[in-house]
Amino acid sequence: MSNNNNNNQKKKLRIAFLHPDLGLGGAERLVVDCAVGLVKHKHAVHMFTSHYDENRSFSETREGLFEISVHGDWLPRHCCQFFHIFFAILRNIWLAICVCCFYPTFDIFICDQISICIPILRMFSPGTKILFYCHFPDQLLSKRTSIIKQIYRMPFDLLEQVTTGMADQVVVNSEFTKGVYQKTFTLLKTIPGVLYPCVPLTNVNDLPDPTIDTKKETIFLSINRFERKKSINLCIEALIKLKNNILSDKEFKKSNIKLIIAGGYDKRVKENVDHFNELEEIAKKGNVLQYITWKRAFSDEEKPILLANACAILYTPTNEHFGIVPIECMASCKPVIACASGGPLESVANGKTGYLCEPNASSFANAMLKFIKNKSLSKEMGVDGRKRVEQMFSRDSLALKLNNICEDLSLLDDANACNNFCLFLIFVCSFICLIVIVFCVYLLYLIYFDNEALMQMLPDVLLRKNGW
Repeated sequence: MSNNNNNNQKKKLRIAFLHPDLGLGGAERLVVDCAVGLVKHKHAVHMFTSHYDENRSFSETREGLFEISVHGDWLPRHCCQFFHIFFAILRNIWLAICVCCFYPTFDIFICDQISICIPILRMFSPGTKILFYCHFPDQLLSKRTSIIKQIYRMPFDLLEQVTTGMADQVVVNSEFTKGVYQKTFTLLKTIPGVLYPCVPLTNVNDLPDPTIDTKKETIFLSINRFERKKSINLCIEALIKLKNNILSDKEFKKSNIKLIIAGGYDKRVKENVDHFNELEEIAKKGNVLQYITWKRAFSDEEKPILLANACAILYTPTNEHFGIVPIECMASCKPVIACASGGPLESVANGKTGYLCEPNASSFANAMLKFIKNKSLSKEMGVDGRKRVEQMFSRDSLALKLNNICEDLSLLDDANACNNFCLFLIFVCSFICLIVIVFCVYLLYLIYFDNEALMQMLPDVLLRKNGW
């Protein structure tokens, strides 16, 4: 009997991924890593998406490791820059219908980002198990700038919660996201698992050597997009604190301290341009501009050298869902100074692989001071950081854990059928309400902003009756 169970557990599974847009983002990196990991464990993987461009994709998607099929790219993404979430849902529903109707059955569906496909998969493929990866509750990422927007989002929020609950298992990217998930999805009683994202591990011997004399120069590196939510200003303010309040002029000059601020920058994006100007102004006022090097939109070839020359990495965002940058830096044997919130609470071991600080200049400056005073600290913490990544955040560890989840899921019975049926009824009612609310919001938009279009929509009899 036990031998049969072992054979079942080791059988080759047919696994389908459903992902909205297979581009170059963090979610796409995770999905591709998951797919590659399952292929290495001898499972048959098929990736389904609504959009895929070979010229803007990760290299693994072009190597033929798994099949990629595109359905629904003909559907619009928005209507006059409105209703993005509505059309994202339509594209996801169409993708799920195509998967169920035009392809052989699968053992497991793995979905992420948009959960609306789950009831469709349930309806057309009732025997297939469903795993949903929740990067972060979508309703918490949407800005509610008006009452109309709040009303418009209400059915979408309910749909997200109900449809997520229809999955056989849910996993999230960190313990932090797990806590947010439980506070947000109050209707759901199931507790999600945690499946950490991963980073590629270059052989330690292949990591580049510093191009500077690290004993004579002390370089701190910040890697983040030029966006206000990334709090890059904290790096500059910490440098100002070191120069003006903590170290004497003589000590500061002797230490030869420099700050490199590198990150994603697009001159077409207004926030990138505006925020860079703001950061530059902060540096000028603090009289530290000459100690800062800006690396806007640096290349992949530059990144290893930047990391090799740095004594520590400054990671300033607060309440990050996970944050891949600290993992990448520790994989390159570099310690991380980060805010004590969100993902870094799990990725950075405080006092061992870096320091977790309060999100203020004094706390960051004091952590930076430790590396200035003790030149060997960077190497010591870097070694421990590398070991931590190998144990917890490598591609092998991700693949092994996901493989175990899928094998366990394939053996799961259908005990949740009754609960899923109730959730499906709620889903149907919610979807009807959604259509009604979207139509009402559209009418309100026409009434207040586009009367001419409204006149063309209404019948002549109704217009004459109301004196229009």
